[in-house]
Amino acid sequence: MSTFSSPLKLTASQAKIRRMSNQWNLCIICQVSTVEKLSSLSTKGQQTLLDAVNTRKDDVFRRLHDEYSSLADVDIERLCYHKSCYKSYTSRVNLEKFVMPDVNNLKDTSNANQPCCSHPVQTRSMFTPFDWTTCIFCKHKSYKRDKNLRHLESDERLQKISELADHKRDLELKSLLFSEEFKSKALYHRACIANYLLSIPKKEQFNDEVDISVHDKAFQSFVGHINEDLLIHKKAYLMSFLLEKYCFFLPPELKTRYTSAKLQRRLEKHYGNSIVIQTQKGQGRSNIVFSSSISIAEAIQAASHLKCELKLSEIEAEVEIGPINEDQTLHAAASIIRRQLQSLDISNETYPTPSEISLSYSTQHTPCLLTKFLLWIIDDKSYNGEDTLTTQAKSQASTATTPMAATDAGTGQVTTIGLTSTVSDGTTPLTLCADIEDAKFNCKDYNDHFGLCTSLTSTLQNIAGTRCPNFCNLCVNGTAPTQSTLTGTTTLPPCSDHDTRCSQASYKTLLCNPNALPDTKKYAIETCPLTCNYCAEYYEYHATTTTCPSSQQYCMTDVLQDSSGNKDIFKRCVDEATCRTKWLTESADQHYCSKYDVKNPNAFECHFCCHGDYCNTGIKPKDSVLVQKQSGK
Repeated sequence: MSTFSSPLKLTASQAKIRRMSNQWNLCIICQVSTVEKLSSLSTKGQQTLLDAVNTRKDDVFRRLHDEYSSLADVDIERLCYHKSCYKSYTSRVNLEKFVMPDVNNLKDTSNANQPCCSHPVQTRSMFTPFDWTTCIFCKHKSYKRDKNLRHLESDERLQKISELADHKRDLELKSLLFSEEFKSKALYHRACIANYLLSIPKKEQFNDEVDISVHDKAFQSFVGHINEDLLIHKKAYLMSFLLEKYCFFLPPELKTRYTSAKLQRRLEKHYGNSIVIQTQKGQGRSNIVFSSSISIAEAIQAASHLKCELKLSEIEAEVEIGPINEDQTLHAAASIIRRQLQSLDISNETYPTPSEISLSYSTQHTPCLLTKFLLWIIDDKSYNGEDTLTTQAKSQASTATTPMAATDAGTGQVTTIGLTSTVSDGTTPLTLCADIEDAKFNCKDYNDHFGLCTSLTSTLQNIAGTRCPNFCNLCVNGTAPTQSTLTGTTTLPPCSDHDTRCSQASYKTLLCNPNALPDTKKYAIETCPLTCNYCAEYYEYHATTTTCPSSQQYCMTDVLQDSSGNKDIFKRCVDEATCRTKWLTESADQHYCSKYDVKNPNAFECHFCCHGDYCNTGIKPKDSVLVQKQSGK
């Protein structure tokens, strides 16, 4: 599977991203020394200029942002300007061109088809949005004093223009024809369309087979091969891939002599403004070529498609593990069981009591992996022990364990909390009523911190039933409960969608995108929490407040996520010791906690600790209120 011909996620060029500095003795806008005099800003003009800078997000914004942390901190007294620069820079007409389409206002989805490259991108790409108020042929509002612009009258006229554009190889007009807005918005002058329809096309370079070169023939075949995918299907290509495809049409002796720079110049000359060539920063990184008429909705869909293909390619690229012999398998199994035995705490100071050497006591305190290993060694037909153990072996053989892991910042080890999902085979599986605890998991601690035994959330219910059935009194006739006995009712409002459009594919694509803007994600949490799997965040926004006691003056937010992406969020008051252990020691150094909301497909735990009234509003508190490490500790 090739990953080069897939649609790519479009981002701003990295070539312009560098530290920029202001020359304060020059105009803050143009940074050029001219004969025009410099002026100082008035009180009203200061705010007008800062608003324009914040709207444009251009080089002026980046220069000020490199000097100051925000525009509010800018030393206005240092700024000077040319009056002509200030007038054009703050003009309302000019600023309207720099306003991006409002994709957050999802009640009107018409903006989704606007070009994703608007005016701010012009400094970083070749694309210029077409002005539909001008003639599609002359690109002006008037032609020889004719200011009367007309709409297309019929489909026949549209078909005639399309055929002639193909015949003339007018790629700029063809790119407009592919737009959905062409039929409704296209305008023309009567003289312009007459000249276009009646003019005789120039003699084509490719018509004379005698004079045509080998490179021209190859380029003709190459363009015919990529034209539909590039302009109609809106695919994006790496220049290295296009060079490889172009060289396929060249003779063997010429394939190694042609460079991507030559191909890029030829593509620019052939397609003009119909394509954008995005420069990639970094040695050895190939440029990206895509259609200039890609819309926001198409870009989001391309990014989603690319993400799926990259995930599949990563799976295919995994190194295959060679065959493992029996000695290696047994040695690995022995290492696992040896670790389990080392975690046992057996007292040698006194003789064991009769109850401590009973079968039930031994079964409860024997490591789970050792029990399963011994049961799997013994064949069911030759085993004459208790039926409960045999049933346990059968049930465990059909159980898939999904671990929820949290990394210990001090040792780098991983604590695994088993969340079991039973595969039904028509029978009811039974397991021994025994708690599964180790050095890093204790039923009492989880019950004290998260209300493990009384929780109504699915994640903690699974932990209680699989690891703490005895502690939580969930056992029935000496066996651990099944999944059906762990369900309960909740007093929280039901997690449901609040808009019938949530189930629509286009609506879901825009809202449920994991890389969506913060305002879009907030709208998705409030409107479509069920469809977008934002139920935990939805409940978080409806949380109530509690006053912490004097002995617990720190607020903690606990986030538990399993490997399926299901989250449980808890808020509680803790003392300073718990705050520093759970947050500073176990969570603060983990990337998925310190940069919370990054994509993490694995199960994890994060414990955020802050100090101050209402400091734990939301899921991750602001960095300014999070507890910080003290020097020397």
